[in-house]
Amino acid sequence: MIKMRKGRMLMLAVLLGAMALTACNDDNTPPNQFTFDGETYSFTHGFMYNDTIVDDSIYVNSIVLLSEDLKVHWTDDHSDIDSITGRGEALTMIMFSTEYDGPASGTYLHDSLDIFRKGGLSELPKLFVWVYGDLLINYAPEGKEIGNKYRLTGGTMKVNKKGGNRFEFTFDLQTEDGKEAKGFSSVILETFMEQMSEGTGASKFIPFVVK
Repeated sequence: MIKMRKGRMLMLAVLLGAMALTACNDDNTPPNQFTFDGETYSFTHGFMYNDTIVDDSIYVNSIVLLSEDLKVHWTDDHSDIDSITGRGEALTMIMFSTEYDGPASGTYLHDSLDIFRKGGLSELPKLFVWVYGDLLINYAPEGKEIGNKYRLTGGTMKVNKKGGNRFEFTFDLQTEDGKEAKGFSSVILETFMEQMSEGTGASKFIPFVVK
């Protein structure tokens, strides 16, 4: 009996090991980090603002990804951002998609057309494109702004909309001076309930939607 029990335990251990190995092989989620200019960073949270361009067909989705050291301070009713404090990294992007509650799943390409004019849009945007983006490194938005700001001018942003305001972003982006930001971020994006007001912490990151 003792030998049989030992044999069964060995078989069970082998089976569990095989199941664990299979689970590891099925989990292809990349690490939550990105590289830029030889350094590694990560985004852990963020927010988004969504608005309609053409009723029920084209929506502008403005997203902001933030590192852990940048803290968002909301107003009491959570309708606006009072300020953003700390010092860290941020990625801001304006995208056009078919969904109001954040960018739809898909791959977004850069559209270099300058569709923004003073007073509004000069033409209807294409779908599944991003038209504006900035990457901020070692950045402090409060008081006298410090840090490095890089304009994004090319590359792709792949969105996987998971539900519950959780998004996965896989990106390979280029700055105007030829540097590359490449990586993966899985974050929950909080949403504005109303039009954001001018002079808030959010308006430092999303310049085109402030009225």
